[in-house]
Amino acid sequence: MWKDSHGEYDYGWADDNDQISESQKPTIVLMGLKRSGKTSIRKVVFNKMSPNETLFVESTPRVTTETVKGSFINFEAIEFPGQMSPFNDTMNPHDTFVRCGALLFVIDAQDDYSEALKKMVEYFKKAYEINDKIRFEVSHYSC
Repeated sequence: MWKDSHGEYDYGWADDNDQISESQKPTIVLMGLKRSGKTSIRKVVFNKMSPNETLFVESTPRVTTETVKGSFINFEAIEFPGQMSPFNDTMNPHDTFVRCGALLFVIDAQDDYSEALKKMVEYFKKAYEINDKIRFEVSHYSC
């Protein structure tokens, strides 16, 4: 792992031979209501899918975990389907959010905001209770 002389910056792992456990890997969590665009965003940003192709992306039925690895990055992206609560005890929320660096909540620009905002506030509060260093981002998505 690379750090500056003060040990303040972690930019990922120095080379492909470095081994990292799942519990050490930085994590980005994607959440939002059903059909809000989470999968489309993940596929465009991490899989280089053309935005035009996302019109044909199927709804995600289960939790999707993807390792994103490059010459300067090595992290995990976890997407929770909109119909599933990531804070259900069977989902092991503590292990997920204690290592989560950022939580991205996606809101569909064509949907009613009130339900999405209620869910977002609920999820942000619960995630913050587990990890007070987590960063929160909101994406107002329209396709």
